[in-house]
Amino acid sequence: NLLPCFTDQVVNWSLIMVKFLQWFQQRRFTHRSSVSVRDLLSWVNFMNTTSARLSQSAAYYHGARLVFIDSLMSETGDLEQLNKDRSDCLQYLEDQLTEVNLYHSVNVNITGSEVELNFDDMFGIKPFYISKGVHEAHMLEKYSLSAAGPKCNALSLLRALQLKKPILLEGTPGVGKTSLVMALGQASGNNVVRINLSEQTDVGDLFGSDLPVEGRTKVTFKWRDGPFLKALRNGDWILLDEMNLASQSVLEGLNACLDHRGEVYIPELDMTFVVKTETRLFACQNPQYQGSGRKGLPRSFLNRFSKVYIEPLSKEDLHYIVSNLYPLMGQEVIEKMVMFNQKVADIVMKEKFDLWEFNIRDVLRWCDLMIKHQIPNQWDPGQFVELIYTGRLRNPSKREEVESLFTDIFATLPSKPGRYFHITDTYLQIGRAVTKRVKRSFPPDTKLLILHSQLPLLELLMYCVDMGHVSILVGGNSAGKVSAVRCLAQLTGHQLVEFPMNSETDTIELLGGFEQVNYSRDLVNLREELRETVTQSLRHGKPGDSDKLKSIIQDLEQLSLFKVLVDDSEPVVAQCNKLHEIVKDMSQLQLRHLKTSIKRFEKRITDLTEKMKGDECSGQFYWVDSVLVRALREGHWLVITNANFCSASVLDRLNAVLEPGGVLTLDEKGVDGDRIPSIRPHPAFRLFLTMNPKYGEISRAMRNRGIELFILPEDQIDNNHTDLLALLYQ
Repeated sequence: NLLPCFTDQVVNWSLIMVKFLQWFQQRRFTHRSSVSVRDLLSWVNFMNTTSARLSQSAAYYHGARLVFIDSLMSETGDLEQLNKDRSDCLQYLEDQLTEVNLYHSVNVNITGSEVELNFDDMFGIKPFYISKGVHEAHMLEKYSLSAAGPKCNALSLLRALQLKKPILLEGTPGVGKTSLVMALGQASGNNVVRINLSEQTDVGDLFGSDLPVEGRTKVTFKWRDGPFLKALRNGDWILLDEMNLASQSVLEGLNACLDHRGEVYIPELDMTFVVKTETRLFACQNPQYQGSGRKGLPRSFLNRFSKVYIEPLSKEDLHYIVSNLYPLMGQEVIEKMVMFNQKVADIVMKEKFDLWEFNIRDVLRWCDLMIKHQIPNQWDPGQFVELIYTGRLRNPSKREEVESLFTDIFATLPSKPGRYFHITDTYLQIGRAVTKRVKRSFPPDTKLLILHSQLPLLELLMYCVDMGHVSILVGGNSAGKVSAVRCLAQLTGHQLVEFPMNSETDTIELLGGFEQVNYSRDLVNLREELRETVTQSLRHGKPGDSDKLKSIIQDLEQLSLFKVLVDDSEPVVAQCNKLHEIVKDMSQLQLRHLKTSIKRFEKRITDLTEKMKGDECSGQFYWVDSVLVRALREGHWLVITNANFCSASVLDRLNAVLEPGGVLTLDEKGVDGDRIPSIRPHPAFRLFLTMNPKYGEISRAMRNRGIELFILPEDQIDNNHTDLLALLYQ
């Protein structure tokens, strides 16, 4: 199958290829046990495709790297052995080409190659280019291709894009798998549709299904494309994230569009959709050995991909990237911070801890905190060492080791969280952390206790809240994980919603789903919102209005005593009429801050009454948002308790929204017109996770997206004795 240019030469490329294959199979790499016909054809197709731009030796060399060497992936986490296997392969290729005196014509070192955005409507890094898409191409603002490591990873991906095959990217959390695909799509003018997979994703979530139509008077179902099928029709790039969390049925459903057929058959529509030439399929996954529901994909399925291992960033890469992003911080400070991060990662790897990744995400969080909370040229990296690094360690001796390492590098001791506490009507200060308070009422039955031993944890949580980071609180039973979050929410005035996890929690409970219309549920929600609004007015209103507001609260409490059946419309209408009277009484109080709320309540009550009188609820379905989705929309704080009780893959469904600028796509809701339903978090939304490590761990991918804080046992906490005395005295 090789082109004549490879067969009519003095060099017998077919024989050289066979020799490499024989040597490769004799090595019996643990990562690859066999070579298939698909591998051979991919190598041949790569050489044929690139023959016009590359020399024959370069096409041979890069083809072998793509098909065999880039696809070597560790199944046990032994990166040292993996690097050795790759070096052996590259050395054998070099020996082969040196033997025929052609190695000099292969461009191996690409550190000097520049990223070219305008090259005859092409984008790429020499010598590999791809055609630009129909969308406007943008410069890479949030992804650096100037550093050697990211540039090598980008070159590997561009090399794989020379073939019309799906591409599988694997690497540890935080190495930039997803961001690399998104960055190349942005730079080449291609729209990238990202789809997060989990164990409970089914084929209908990807391709589409018959879903209820909301707002109709009769029960109506209509076909809605899934995000995968919609992207396929539009010719977009498709990125399937967390590929090794998908179920077997999803893998089988994808088979036809991944191999030579390149099509998807939808039996419900009796239609076949062909994968367009401009559509490229990508899949990303974390290594199987990291667990958390990740499994080894079938070899027959993997064989359909060009596999690319994304290399972790080196210390030099980190220094280059951070220096470009934070030029105010100075080279000396950045160099020490990067060195400290690397040495902490070495300590973790040496101790065989498989819980954390210390990578660029940690360094960027560290820099962001210093930029926002410190004065330029008076940098104090030690202020946030406990928040970013030592606070997650569960062994006090390891904390001391990391603190000693910081002292060796920076020649100063890291700062400890303070115990200063000050609160006003508008601000809260704990230690050195300061945050604004919002004017909202507290639940009337709340007992607010502020413990001396809790102040350091509250200070660290305030920094997380201020920066918008996910807080992961880890500790034993009754360690005060949820209590700390409740206390901080009450002190700052934010509404806190609690969502307990259990072993049966699935994505429907996490995100929401279609349910039969139940207007009694809408009535209960409306009544509770009205009660909360009146309670706020009682706490912040004029003293002369308190008697009337208390009477309204009593009326609402009386209404809550009556239970309403799902299919019984008369009690719902009666309660709506009563609520309408209550809102009318509220309007007579002339409370200026309630004018907008009163109009909104009047409209909702009227709409609900008309729907019940018209008997429109029979058999209808509508989408019901979960607690998490409502918190995302409305800007509430959400604490997910016992986060490790459910399957780790269920929680990983949220990975996309926890990244900077991330959004949550509701693939299960189907495509609405040309838009995939998605939610961008409210600026005030904050997420907290609590867990007891005794009952398991969440995935490394999830914990790498947040800041983890371990609460030490009682006998290791300072001032615990002071708290006991204060409580007894009280």
